[in-house]
Amino acid sequence: MDPDDTAWSDPTSTTSSASAVITPTLAFSEVPPSMETSTVIPAATCLTSSSSSSVHKNEGPRLLNYSAFNSLAKSSASAVAGAAGWCCSIAQRAYGGGKGLLGLDTLKVNKRNEGDDKEEWNKEQQTSLWQRLSSLIGKDIVSLISLPIWVFEPTSFLQTMAEPLQYSALLDKAVECECVHEKLAYITAWVTAMYSLAVRTRKPFNPLLGETFEVIAKDGSYRFLAEQVSHHPPISVAKVWAEKWWLVLELHVCTKFYGNSLEVTIEGTNHFQDLQSGTHFTWGHLSTTAHNLLLGSVWVDHWGDLTVRSSTGDYANVRFEKTGWMSAGRYQVSGGIFDASNVKEMELSGKWNESLWAHRVHRNDSGRDCVHDTLLWAFVPEPVHPKFKINKFVQQNLLAITAEQRAVLPPLTAVSGQIAYSWS
Repeated sequence: MDPDDTAWSDPTSTTSSASAVITPTLAFSEVPPSMETSTVIPAATCLTSSSSSSVHKNEGPRLLNYSAFNSLAKSSASAVAGAAGWCCSIAQRAYGGGKGLLGLDTLKVNKRNEGDDKEEWNKEQQTSLWQRLSSLIGKDIVSLISLPIWVFEPTSFLQTMAEPLQYSALLDKAVECECVHEKLAYITAWVTAMYSLAVRTRKPFNPLLGETFEVIAKDGSYRFLAEQVSHHPPISVAKVWAEKWWLVLELHVCTKFYGNSLEVTIEGTNHFQDLQSGTHFTWGHLSTTAHNLLLGSVWVDHWGDLTVRSSTGDYANVRFEKTGWMSAGRYQVSGGIFDASNVKEMELSGKWNESLWAHRVHRNDSGRDCVHDTLLWAFVPEPVHPKFKINKFVQQNLLAITAEQRAVLPPLTAVSGQIAYSWS
């Protein structure tokens, strides 16, 4: 029997059962159903006033046509259901085109299929995380709470500090340049490339106080050494030695939790020394926001102003745009290189996840201004670990167990051995 018929079969019922009859579907409809085809029977055909000749004396208004009234209710329910489906269709279109209003262009609301992005946390994980973090809104959560293991990736902050060395060739180019403005351009490119790597959504482990991590390049071009110098607050320091330059990185991580996002600010000053020219360069850090921690797909945004200063007084200033409405400005980098008198010598533009270009305007022999474009850096896609999104450089240079290490390690079981040697 039709549920609607069941709901309206008893004319003596005095309960309002609109919710039992009007059952608009929650599924979004691509084509709005036409509401003009729904026939609404006028009330006059269903209800007769007390002045009607068909009503006996001393009788008040009563239902004269139960089937007509039933048809009225059904048609009204159909009309409202059609309107609801139409509104849902409009909402879906507005959502599809406007979800970027909050920068959530990667938000997923449909059921995910196997093989989709594994960085999407399931409902139980998000609920568990919210129970732990709900009382910490507006606070620094780095040192206040123990997080579940599935939030982490198999690296430490000391190891992540070494990741940008896969672009150490940019620092070699900076040293070889004779013009300080070109040196600034390549150092800025290296900093931009560094942020292109900081897009993984899982958290590295905090190192123990006094823990160290060392990397020696396979070709012997540099040596990296990092140490955790403070546990609360977490502060890490690293130094890199090369033949013609050295580099010092300082990392003091501060966080603020906002419910569905986490803002990360890093304190510390980074140093680069050109041993050939004696020029010294310094710069700070950007801010980073991790979005959709509890709802949707987690994604990372780097934003803020960054200034690379040289000991000569020249400097580079670049802005990493913060993602806005409709994903406006996402990944965009723009700025310039200035001399000690604040005169712009070069323009810089690009995207921190793709490339960085330098544009220099100069006057040719005919007296006309020409723009010389130089590609400073371009991101090269490479295979990543399917679960943790760790690239090949990290797997082979920072996580792999070397032959020398295997020789001194105790025997491993088959299971632990498979995990331990899976990066090599």
